[in-house]
Amino acid sequence: MLGLMMDMPLLITDLIRFADQNHGDTEIVSKTVEGGMHRYTYREAHARAKRLAKALRRLGVKEADRIGTLAWNGHRHYELYYAISGIGAIINTINPRLFPDQIVYISNHAENAALFFDLTFLPLVEKLAPQLKTVKHYVLLTDRAHMPAASAIPGLLCYEELMEGEDARFEWPSFDERTAAALCYTSGTTGNPKGTLYAHRSTIIHAYGAALPDALLALWLMLLGEGVLENRPGLVRAAALGLGVSATATWFLRTVSTRVQRRFRDKVTIALEAHVARLQASVTTIAHHERPDYLDRLAMLRDQVFVLDHMYMSLFSTCGWILRLGVTVALLASIHVALVLLAVFALPTVLTSTWRPAVERAAQERAAQANRLARHLFTIATTALPGKEVRVTGIGDRLVAQRREAWERAYAPVSAARWASAMWHTLAWALFGVAYVGAVVFVSSGLGSPAGDVLLVLAAGSRLSAYIGATAGEIGFLRGFWMDGSRRLAWLEDYAASLMASADLPVPVVLRRGIHLEHVSFAYPGTSRLVLDDVSLWLPAGSVVAVVGENGAGKTTLVKLLAKMYEPTSGSILIDDAPLARMPADEWRSRLAGAFQDFFRFEFRARQTVGLGDVPRLDDEPAVITAVGRAGATDVVARLTAGLETQLGPTWPGGVEVSFGQWQKLALARGFMRDCPLLLVLDEPTAALDAETEHALFERYAAAARGDSGDGRITILVSHRFSTVRMADLIVVMDGARLVEVGAHDELMAKRGQYAELYGIQAAAYR
Repeated sequence: MLGLMMDMPLLITDLIRFADQNHGDTEIVSKTVEGGMHRYTYREAHARAKRLAKALRRLGVKEADRIGTLAWNGHRHYELYYAISGIGAIINTINPRLFPDQIVYISNHAENAALFFDLTFLPLVEKLAPQLKTVKHYVLLTDRAHMPAASAIPGLLCYEELMEGEDARFEWPSFDERTAAALCYTSGTTGNPKGTLYAHRSTIIHAYGAALPDALLALWLMLLGEGVLENRPGLVRAAALGLGVSATATWFLRTVSTRVQRRFRDKVTIALEAHVARLQASVTTIAHHERPDYLDRLAMLRDQVFVLDHMYMSLFSTCGWILRLGVTVALLASIHVALVLLAVFALPTVLTSTWRPAVERAAQERAAQANRLARHLFTIATTALPGKEVRVTGIGDRLVAQRREAWERAYAPVSAARWASAMWHTLAWALFGVAYVGAVVFVSSGLGSPAGDVLLVLAAGSRLSAYIGATAGEIGFLRGFWMDGSRRLAWLEDYAASLMASADLPVPVVLRRGIHLEHVSFAYPGTSRLVLDDVSLWLPAGSVVAVVGENGAGKTTLVKLLAKMYEPTSGSILIDDAPLARMPADEWRSRLAGAFQDFFRFEFRARQTVGLGDVPRLDDEPAVITAVGRAGATDVVARLTAGLETQLGPTWPGGVEVSFGQWQKLALARGFMRDCPLLLVLDEPTAALDAETEHALFERYAAAARGDSGDGRITILVSHRFSTVRMADLIVVMDGARLVEVGAHDELMAKRGQYAELYGIQAAAYR
């Protein structure tokens, strides 16, 4: 015979329905990605979830369809959870912190029929969309006012427009409570991410269970059992009241704790990410961007920044688990002091839990380089920039195979370490399991204790294992991920500080004598090959200097040393007879200006893209216009749809595509933003221009540089085109890491040396 009282399935929509009926006027408050806060009530949320459910049906979403979401925890994501699961479909919440290849894998593996995503992730989704094989509908979680004017995603839908015209007259369907409701994937630390399906029933039971007391549950169950067995109604009522009070207190404390932790964690996240970015940007040299061992450390630190912001939440959780553990041990000791030994038998689990992360992180450290290679190969295979060459050369399959090989090379030592540590961890838990069974037998048979005591040991002992596991897990997290990430952060702080320790001389206001290189040699960190070998050179104040030579001669390296991007391996650089090594890098660079051959494409508004060359005058339009004129980029700005206010880059709302040559002119304008630099460096910034245009530009700027600026400015021109630099006061010829000739054009031509030979070869090519 079956009892039919309240015979109804446990469905997720029951939660929002209950909230509407009993707490309809209670507010839900969340942040929006567009900016500001959003407020509405449970009643309004329920109505919008119903409207969304009808819209999903109209879109063709059926029962058991998987719907992906890539969004933060805002009000629209909240509505999606109820609407998707409420019609029998499955919501696949994708962690936005995962790597792009993992997001692609998850969506394809889940076979998502649609993808709902926040405005924050529009550029990412536009890049990944061609790889998402099963997604038919893309919906941007925003309103019409914030929709992009154009998008690379055909048929991009607006969330708010999708619900327009739908009303809230909708009855949630009823179905088996074992129906899948949500699909979540792991972070893929042990291979491809693994998915777990959550049923409506399990979700509801977990929600109810989270509101129940835990540490005192065993005590109340013992009293309740004794009251029932001994027919003591008062004890039964007291135990029931205790359960109620504990449940209320637990709910209240968890609510307060969650809100405090989230707010604190958000602030810590912003602070930590800003701190790491500031540290990397403020390191006086760029060696950490080019040394393989430093790159491995920094790659792992970037991956672990999100771990560091878990620190405080983990500390709160650890304290809570330790408190629960203490209460549970006290309850066991109240029956017999020997039961405290259960905690002793649990110590091996704690030891293995704290030991495992260190072993696994050491293996991951060894695999960092192979991991970087795998990601690099994935980027080559899936991004637009190398796309043409990948297809023309037909190396797609080779890239896939090499990426797989690199991933397996990275994963093999990590997998071996995990298997070995898991074996010891399993043995530790087996020891605790034997002790737990022995404790139950000891109380029931050895002591002949009443049923209430046996019930207490069963409940408390089982909770003890959970508390020890959670405590050990949190301690392992703190010792492993957090301590590991903290050590890397401390290393970066020390590294940045060490490079600034000897900077005790001021940067001169004007150059009186010039720049003197004395026997300067340089090899890139981690290598022994000299790219500059015993270079001695005098650059007079107020001069225009051209540096020429074939590829690999050391021209750009010389510029990097003068910009204090590196320190010489040997020798010294003197600024008006004062060592450059003892001048603060940021102060010296504030007196530098220039453009480089490997410039970066800042996809901002054109005015900001240029204005970044002199941040204090970022929004000074006349200064920006002047710089644009100096660079000969007036024609580029004139062709932009909104002039200097045009958004650059097609992946941004209203953004425009800009050619390589146009980007190069804008980069050159950025280099001309500062009016009074002591050193102006033009390192092949016009390589995309024709020789005649480049010559005219350099000649015009060389003439301006010779004007009476009064600051002793030195202008350095680096070029492959010998005809371009003939107007320079001093021409420096580099070959094979050494300085081979120095002099004016006519002087070097008269010598009939290497410069004259190369100049003649190039001149003949233009006849």
